[in-house]
Amino acid sequence: MKRAALLGILMAVAGGLRAPALADEAYRAEIRKWREDRESRLKADGGWLTLAGLFWLKNGTNRFGTGPSSDIVLPQGAGPARAGVFEFDGGRTTVRLEATVQGRIGKVRVAGPVELKPDTSGSPDVLEIGPLSMLVIKRGERYGIRLKDNNSPIR
Repeated sequence: MKRAALLGILMAVAGGLRAPALADEAYRAEIRKWREDRESRLKADGGWLTLAGLFWLKNGTNRFGTGPSSDIVLPQGAGPARAGVFEFDGGRTTVRLEATVQGRIGKVRVAGPVELKPDTSGSPDVLEIGPLSMLVIKRGERYGIRLKDNNSPIR
């Protein structure tokens, strides 16, 4: 009788130990999935691993291109030495591309000067030129251009 009771207790304890082990494996699987999903988002087009720069805008003309004299220097090979200008005045940013540069905002080709809505608008305009994307961000009283490069070697 004592043996049967002892055996019953041991089986109950062993069964109780197995439940936490299953819970631990489910937790590990959940964490593993979260990490894989996070890595995918980081590496995706436009993800944080494509971040190539942040450039604070000054009032007036802010030239951008791959040339070293640009206010906003784009990654080498990503475009011409002079790609265009951002005009910044009173919290408003307008982009004007050089005639040889093709860009778009969403699916609309940029032709002529276009005012860009910043990230604080809730639906910012994202200027895309080849593998590059640029958007206006507002932090405190400052405005800047966040540059992302889908060809970033960091990815």
